[in-house]
Amino acid sequence: KHLVGSGEQGFIQLMTQDDVITPDKYYQTITPCFRRDVHDEIHCEWFMKLELFLKVEETQAIVAVKKMLADSEIFLDNLQLDIEPVTNGDECCFDLYCGSIELGSYGFRTTTIGEQTFTWAYGTGLALPRVQVCLDNRHNNKLSG
Repeated sequence: KHLVGSGEQGFIQLMTQDDVITPDKYYQTITPCFRRDVHDEIHCEWFMKLELFLKVEETQAIVAVKKMLADSEIFLDNLQLDIEPVTNGDECCFDLYCGSIELGSYGFRTTTIGEQTFTWAYGTGLALPRVQVCLDNRHNNKLSG
């Protein structure tokens, strides 16, 4: 048995149940996320993540991703973090960075389970300790500057 990578897997399971996940309605969950990373200040065996999720029609997926990304940029800007969106490989996936620290990923996926095909937008609402590290760095820079 393995621990799930993020709360996204739970939403995928719920999509297979009739009328549990309503299209075009935002959902969120806070879960530990497990990664096999080299451990350092921001990479751990697990971290806490607020997962954002929106079931959409495939034709509306990129619009939903860009709105989710924009909303996350507003949130992080309100924390007074200097953030930069970076396209991740293609025009449908993005990462948000504060300096060299990735604060979240945003994109969409499509999968078929049984005879049903599902498309959803996903994103990071908040990842800890990464955001806390950026806040601490900002605070320390103000003290030393």
